[in-house]
Amino acid sequence: MAFFKTFLRDYFTCTILPLFFIIIVLLGSISIPRKLDTDTADVPYDPSAYPNGGGESAKGLFWFFHVSDTHLQEGATEPTKRFEDLLNLVQALKPSFVFHTGDVTHGCPNQTPISLCYQNENDWKIYEQTLKNYNLYNNSNAKNIQWYDVKGNHDSFSVEDIDSANNYYFNYSPNNAKLNANGRRSVMSYPVTVEGGDYNFLTLDFNSYPKASYPFEAFVTPSSQTLNELEAELIASANYNHTFLFTHHPLAFTFSGSSTSETKKTLFDLLREYRVTASFVGHYHTFGLSSILLGQSSGLLELGSPSLRYNSGFQIVALDNDLLSFAQVKLGDLDEPIVIITNPTDAKYLTDRQPIKRISRSQYIRVVVFEDHLLNNYVKNVTVTINDSKSKKYLKRVDQSKPLWTAEWEPSKYSGDSLNNIMVEVKTSNGKKYTKAQTFSVVGKQKYIGTNWQQIIQRNSYFQLYFFAFLVSFLFFVIIMLLGSKFLRWFKYGGARFKQFSRDFKHHMGSNHLKQMNFLQIIKYHYVYNFWKYSKMPRATTILFSISSLFLLCLPMSIAPMVAPNQWGVGMLFLVRISGKVQFEAITFLYATIFLCFIYFPILNVISKIVAAPANKGVKARGRLLAKPSTWFALFAFFTAGSYLVSHLMNYKVYGALLSPSLIWNGLFLFLLFIRTLIIDFKVITVVNRKLERGPSDDDFEDADVLLDNVENIYGQDSEERSNLDNTPKSSQSENESENLSEDDEKELSDDLSEDDEEGLLD
Repeated sequence: MAFFKTFLRDYFTCTILPLFFIIIVLLGSISIPRKLDTDTADVPYDPSAYPNGGGESAKGLFWFFHVSDTHLQEGATEPTKRFEDLLNLVQALKPSFVFHTGDVTHGCPNQTPISLCYQNENDWKIYEQTLKNYNLYNNSNAKNIQWYDVKGNHDSFSVEDIDSANNYYFNYSPNNAKLNANGRRSVMSYPVTVEGGDYNFLTLDFNSYPKASYPFEAFVTPSSQTLNELEAELIASANYNHTFLFTHHPLAFTFSGSSTSETKKTLFDLLREYRVTASFVGHYHTFGLSSILLGQSSGLLELGSPSLRYNSGFQIVALDNDLLSFAQVKLGDLDEPIVIITNPTDAKYLTDRQPIKRISRSQYIRVVVFEDHLLNNYVKNVTVTINDSKSKKYLKRVDQSKPLWTAEWEPSKYSGDSLNNIMVEVKTSNGKKYTKAQTFSVVGKQKYIGTNWQQIIQRNSYFQLYFFAFLVSFLFFVIIMLLGSKFLRWFKYGGARFKQFSRDFKHHMGSNHLKQMNFLQIIKYHYVYNFWKYSKMPRATTILFSISSLFLLCLPMSIAPMVAPNQWGVGMLFLVRISGKVQFEAITFLYATIFLCFIYFPILNVISKIVAAPANKGVKARGRLLAKPSTWFALFAFFTAGSYLVSHLMNYKVYGALLSPSLIWNGLFLFLLFIRTLIIDFKVITVVNRKLERGPSDDDFEDADVLLDNVENIYGQDSEERSNLDNTPKSSQSENESENLSEDDEKELSDDLSEDDEEGLLD
């Protein structure tokens, strides 16, 4: 029991530091709201067309649907039913167009493990036929509501090449004619001209071929060719009112630093330089959030739609005189009107890529209220209240062809730096009331969007986060395992000073004084104490540790089927190789970090203490510990089970544990340490037996007390064994002396072993 308590304490020590640095990286992503410059925050065209933000008319207003992750699947009726419910709503509310941002189909037949999923053509036939049933498949007819889509990761499962026969997206998408005519490019442009201006909608497919199966396909790396295509389209979009990007993978799942365009620009460089107004994404489903904002100071708005299959949600996006607003809609809530306040817009989503000056110029509050989907019910009246005022303003509908309600206002009354609150109340014919509230600013002040854990995680680049976590973990391993003694010298914990530090630490660990230490003191004591342990390891053991680290860096972590059904690949710490193509993957660094922090470090920590026993003078008792095969069996079982668990998380399953050269060699390394420790233990017992053959002496009793003190303080040896020894001569004297052992006593004790014996122990 004492051994396992020590193991758990050391396990905590090994994991807390890397996790601490990861938390620091996450917190560093928190966005700070700011006040935007309304003089420069305007679209790159003459805004004089609508100086009053549209006035009282519905001119300059249009809306579209953003839907994602329908996951249509043969044999699953619920996803198809929800898709049909969405299309019924499309017919009722008549958006200008609909954008689907990927995972159109599930790409995984029933009862098939996700790592072995493949494209099912019948899923795509369901998609095609359902759109045809609602007259939404023929984009060539301009009178129809236009339907645009882009591929998701599920739409690419098991697709080995862009021209593969099972790449069904290019056969069944409503845009297949345009896609195939343009050579199946990664970037497609869909310019739209509506009342109010010209807009360019770009779809971006990040999928690469071949792509390793789940979970690798959850993360993407844009190729240089994709970035070249994107830059060309963005340059051509310079004179549009707005440019919007539609893609399946959020930017947090994109490793943008590994490739650049011909002009040496990364993905983020392109989005910043060419002023993309917003990026619409899927993939997250909801992750506990209604929307995603990628850094308020970056200027780029990233909005994620919920999954239609799993969350029954989608977005309605309204552009009112180029001010962007949106509503998150759930299919189960369609018994109430859908309200979008388009002027003044929500302060949380203000960016300097929108003409926010128009808010202060405007003369009317503008609210879009959708009611055409309501059954036997209609909107009776709409009122607005600002800053909890007791006086309400009644809005009126100015155009029966569009669901726009307006009321006059004076924005100059709200031009202070503080944020203001606006609440719209809608009363329907059945007597029910529905409210929509938000904050606004007429001077361009943003509202802090918040910092819950989902938002913090979503604002990071996962590749950078996982790479940093791995780097910290590996450096932690190198510093502690390989540079322990030098690290101590940097902190000047050498010689007598460290011996006193060690005695203080063991005294605190073995007494109630531990309760009087704060958390940071405990961590400091424990880390420095472990550094000293590692510095006392025999040189041969340190070499084994070095070889083990090279195994982790240079050998594959797994050899497994990575593209279903039978295309194998090699996964290493920092890349994946499939069909001769090398891909940098974020998930491999996560795999390595979990393995290092939670499996490899704790085991090496315990092993290093065992093999360092002779130098720590725990010779006799440590030999007794090593005499139990259960200790080594427990370590080996933990190593094997942990390796298999991580492999299972990575969907390598048994391949990761059985066909991994890195894990196999490190298992052999563990066995070699076991053999080496037994050899050391045998030499230790031989030395002890020599001393016993000379017969017991007073010094030997003192030595025994010192040895047991060491083990009791470090491993918590049972007090019963200690009390049995206390009955021997000089026990009371040695008990007092061993608690605070002086340097002279330690020197005298070490002199009992001959130089030959010490050399034999350390070899």
